[in-house]
Amino acid sequence: ASASSFLTGRYPRPDLGHERIDTREGIAAQLQRAGFRTGAFSESPYVTRTFGFGLGFETFEEGFPFARLRRDPRTYGRVRSERTIRRALEWIDAGDGRPFFLYVHLLPPHSPYVAPKPFRGRFDADYEGEVEGRTDVLLSISEGERAIDERDLDHLRWQYQENLAYGDRQVGRLLRALGRRGLLADTLVVIASDHGEAFLEHGELLHNTSVYDEMVRVPLIVRFPGEGSALPSRVETPVEMRSLPATICDVLAVADCRISGESLLRPAADEGAGVAVSYATTAQGRPLVGVVRGDYKLIVDSDTSETIGLFDLRLDPAEKKPLSDRPDVEQAGRAALPGAADVIETQSVEVDAEMRARLKALGYHVE
Repeated sequence: ASASSFLTGRYPRPDLGHERIDTREGIAAQLQRAGFRTGAFSESPYVTRTFGFGLGFETFEEGFPFARLRRDPRTYGRVRSERTIRRALEWIDAGDGRPFFLYVHLLPPHSPYVAPKPFRGRFDADYEGEVEGRTDVLLSISEGERAIDERDLDHLRWQYQENLAYGDRQVGRLLRALGRRGLLADTLVVIASDHGEAFLEHGELLHNTSVYDEMVRVPLIVRFPGEGSALPSRVETPVEMRSLPATICDVLAVADCRISGESLLRPAADEGAGVAVSYATTAQGRPLVGVVRGDYKLIVDSDTSETIGLFDLRLDPAEKKPLSDRPDVEQAGRAALPGAADVIETQSVEVDAEMRARLKALGYHVE
């Protein structure tokens, strides 16, 4: 769902499941019309043609390794992203002189947390327990079928960090290769994540089943082209990933860019209360929406409009102490909920047994 916002500037439906999204007016189609080459290399089981992501891309390669998944879906093995980076660079080198838009979706640090050498074991070599970050193990813990202690949980965190280090290395390989080709200085680089990862902060592992910060607060790094860009800075105001398409159009000065969302280069009128909206569906199928406005987060059931929790993120960053006496803040949060015009259009997709296995293998809720 998050990747659909990256690429279209629209919100996913709160109950978005196995559906094809409409990317005809997404950033790839916009840039293709403006004369850019467009290519995508995806290791995600969701960011595929099946779910509508291929529109606007002249080249779209899917790198999910089906064979290993067929052998054992719940213990699906790691992805080796070296091939994905190599294929992306080959695509760049085959260019015809046009500017290019390249979208690379790497799976690491996604589960399973089984990093290849030399990353595996780098951060927690002294662990002597039996818990490993395979997806079947993570699911059994999250579903309450397997008990672990704090040392086991620390080990899973370290394994996640090892997998993150592996993914970071692949991003570095791509950026260094752009530099060697003399392209980096003139390239707008955006590095982001589609979701975070939980480690029992609210009783669950993995991702996409809540809108607490551990699952939805993610990094966003933007490097502008040219030598005259601003010095590095950090923006504390909440922003949304759906702002990326409009930001790209803004930076690249794309004429007639018909895209939803507001560019990050154009500050909101109320700078002290940036708004960020996120969606998830619980393991029980309950659709949730979270609205961060300034220092506060409101979580509601998008079906019933019931308030699940209101939190002061400045005083309670762990989201453990819901507020019950701030109707003004709750009303402001509800007022920031997206309207129907901001939600992406979808069509149902028939998901076969193999696709369900692929998604379950990565810890996604599958009805």
